[in-house]
Amino acid sequence: MLTFAACGSSSATNLEPAAPTPQPQAAAPAAAPAAAPALVPAAAPAEADTGFKLVARVEAGPDGRHLVAEVTPEPGFHINQEFPWALTIAATSPFLAGKKLMKSEAKELGADRARYEVVVPSEGSGTVDATLRLSICSERECRTPSAPVSWKL
Repeated sequence: MLTFAACGSSSATNLEPAAPTPQPQAAAPAAAPAAAPALVPAAAPAEADTGFKLVARVEAGPDGRHLVAEVTPEPGFHINQEFPWALTIAATSPFLAGKKLMKSEAKELGADRARYEVVVPSEGSGTVDATLRLSICSERECRTPSAPVSWKL
């Protein structure tokens, strides 16, 4: 009779399989979401965070149009004044084709801002493309990208 009663105890048999089943199911989904979010935030800031803001604009002046390229470091970064900065106008540009402005030709190169400015005639149209070789640093690293610059005239 005792054997039959132990086998007939359906509550003990049903509780044991039910308890282990939710634990492995709960553990597997919890591990997968924890691993996925850890990978996404690590990759996104590295791609989006350049450490600087680059603005290209055209300003009118009495001597022609001034093509301005201005770099402002983001918080935690500063302009690396030791680096050999250079602004190189593309050989295919309608104005100043192939011209290279060195660090010494920058209008401003301080810790908080770098600014290049070139003058082109008031007449004419087209797109002036250039590449700005720059460097910004934080306490942990220095970045030395080459950034594209473009002015529509």
